[in-house]
Amino acid sequence: MLENLFIVYAIFAFFSLGATLGLFTRGQKYHAYFTYIPSVFASLLTIILSLAVFSSENTHLTFFNVQHLFDFEIFIDGVSAFFLLIIGLISFAVSIYSLSYSKKFDDKKNNSALGMLFNVFIVL
Repeated sequence: MLENLFIVYAIFAFFSLGATLGLFTRGQKYHAYFTYIPSVFASLLTIILSLAVFSSENTHLTFFNVQHLFDFEIFIDGVSAFFLLIIGLISFAVSIYSLSYSKKFDDKKNNSALGMLFNVFIVL
């Protein structure tokens, strides 16, 4: 249960790292690697999280509470694990494909915003 919480934190961290590096490596030669490699790792962790929930029982993760007014919790059951698996597989495939696809447009336009928006879209 606690290891699933660390996996969720790592997923958010890798997608956030990819989004941040996408902006800060703007115009550099290898910015596609800095943007999409963290999203590849986050996608693999998403697949691992979904398979971990499939192999065990439902997961209830509590992140924090604010003055006992509300708790920020995530409940992952079989259906949500299935959709996490689908999102993880698709984002993994798109991340791998984007490594070569974004190199085509390096000479024409600066596409670092594309990588940043991809990572932000997946993490939300």
